[in-house]
Amino acid sequence: MFTWLEKGVYQVELRDASKNLIALDVLEEGGKSNIYLNTDDNVTDLTLTLAEGELTITNEHYIQATKSKIVLTNQNGAIYPLVISLNKEANISVRVNVTSSLTPELSITINGEPKQFSENYSSNTTKVVDFNWTAPNESKAIPLQVISNVGGLKTKANYL
Repeated sequence: MFTWLEKGVYQVELRDASKNLIALDVLEEGGKSNIYLNTDDNVTDLTLTLAEGELTITNEHYIQATKSKIVLTNQNGAIYPLVISLNKEANISVRVNVTSSLTPELSITINGEPKQFSENYSSNTTKVVDFNWTAPNESKAIPLQVISNVGGLKTKANYL
């Protein structure tokens, strides 16, 4: 709640979903207040600023989603080109390495069909998965698509 007390001075109340008081502060025009939601550390969780009668609440832990970097390699680390040429019925082992500002969620399709993969490694910013595939017994282009989703921001990598 944002309550006017007098010219350029406001009271700010933050409450949780159960209406329990989380923070109460008085802000003056141009003022700033740091809120510590976790009392076990000395790290600011929210910052309140008041400028021209407008209250801004900033989550200091928010990380903006960024476009992913998608790299396909073989098991030895050699990078696959955008066009992968295979002999008929040849087997291929693929490692997909995806990095972004947050942990990416992946989907892989070959010729429009979802491809199962095994997770090799995952961290706060990276996911590495492996899959095997056998080329068809006829010569033709088969599309391979990797889609990374980070906070709703999708990055696509298309291979043939």
